[in-house]
Amino acid sequence: MKNNVLFSILVLTAVLFTACKEDDPEPLQAEVKGVLLAGDKGGSKTWKLTGGTVQLNSGSPQTLALDPCQLDDTFKFSNNDAQAYEMRGGTSKCDAADPDLLESGTWAFTIDGKVVLVLSNRFSPSGLFGSIAVPAEVIDLTDSAMKLKMTLIDGSDALTYTLDFIKS
Repeated sequence: MKNNVLFSILVLTAVLFTACKEDDPEPLQAEVKGVLLAGDKGGSKTWKLTGGTVQLNSGSPQTLALDPCQLDDTFKFSNNDAQAYEMRGGTSKCDAADPDLLESGTWAFTIDGKVVLVLSNRFSPSGLFGSIAVPAEVIDLTDSAMKLKMTLIDGSDALTYTLDFIKS
């Protein structure tokens, strides 16, 4: 009986120590958003632009006029050590001379996950992030949809683009 009591005390102590173990720290929002944008570590996700708006200064947002050739372009974000990004033109080309690879570069979130910066090291007039080259505020980011907001300053004018993407 003495052994049973001693065994019970040991089991209870072990359970209490494991129950009191410090919780794992919460992941950084940059990491959480990185998985939503680019998939799990070592993976990638591809997105397509579906629409958006443009607003001049404090005017009303207007629907962004997108050509069909822009709607089949793909935006691939990789969750690798380089945090690689590439934009590829779809089957309908905006300019027949456009290469398949329109942009490539890297991406990164701010620690709080509220802003993503996509840096393109390959410029094409048909590209998106390389031609805008400003940080994008993350309005919404889920596993299958993304909404980004970017503001370009041109002299005294501010053009604010809100872009909608879906996972492709």
